[in-house]
Amino acid sequence: ASTMCKLVAECDKALICTPPNTHIPIALEIIAAGKTAITEKPLASSSSQVCQLGAADRQRLRQGLRYLESFLFNPAFKRLRGYIESGGIGSPLLVSVFMANAGPAKWRDRPFWRRNRDVAGGGALYDWGPHTIALALYLAGVSAREVVTSPVYVQRESLDSQKSDGMDVDWRLLIREASAGIPAMLVESSWVGSRDTLSPEGRSWVRVEGTMGSYELEVRAAGRAKEYQIDHAPHRGARSREVVIAEFPHDSFFHALRSLIELRDDELPFESSFDFGLKILNILDQVTVAAST
Repeated sequence: ASTMCKLVAECDKALICTPPNTHIPIALEIIAAGKTAITEKPLASSSSQVCQLGAADRQRLRQGLRYLESFLFNPAFKRLRGYIESGGIGSPLLVSVFMANAGPAKWRDRPFWRRNRDVAGGGALYDWGPHTIALALYLAGVSAREVVTSPVYVQRESLDSQKSDGMDVDWRLLIREASAGIPAMLVESSWVGSRDTLSPEGRSWVRVEGTMGSYELEVRAAGRAKEYQIDHAPHRGARSREVVIAEFPHDSFFHALRSLIELRDDELPFESSFDFGLKILNILDQVTVAAST
């Protein structure tokens, strides 16, 4: 704790990339120190963890926390939203998002904090689910309302219920490296080139159906890099394709982090707020309940 306080004292904004059940407590410590907290997704391990907070703590989080949903700052997805808002397909009717990765195989092969429901929330759903749900809400626009949430594809595994101290090991390692002045390389696992044979479709894509046509964005491997392929299919007129090349691997995370560091409070979009992170958690919990009945 003393090491974390020292690290926080030396910065203006602190990125929280520890297991989900620690996001809220650490964020409150950072905010109490007068600094801005930037937290990775999901906001917490469950919405019930947030519901246990008092009104004062919730208000502190609304004022001092920035929620990092990486894909919403990716240039390709921002471009797609711009096309939708400009009326390229009329009024949006349906947004579908699919990401084909249940996480690296090592998550399934040994006890690990990502497999511990109390720590991480619930495996691949709580790890990749925030991306898919956030993208759907982002592309649908602020006027869209969630009507019903239900799982379309559910893969059940016999999960190891053994508790793991991986959280403490990871946290101690991070603190030790930071104290030694070693830059922490913290990146997300990419689905590009994934060998995950459990993926239902093996690809990641976004499709938006509108009254006048559709857009589809697919993430594709381009050698050792990746590209975003945007197809426009109007009901009338010729189809078109645009390709956006990623600047570097894991570009979404770094675009988001840079934006959340540089933007002023009055420039932050709703999708970077505490309330948006909580909305994602509530939907994840609804899906979990629906899948278990």
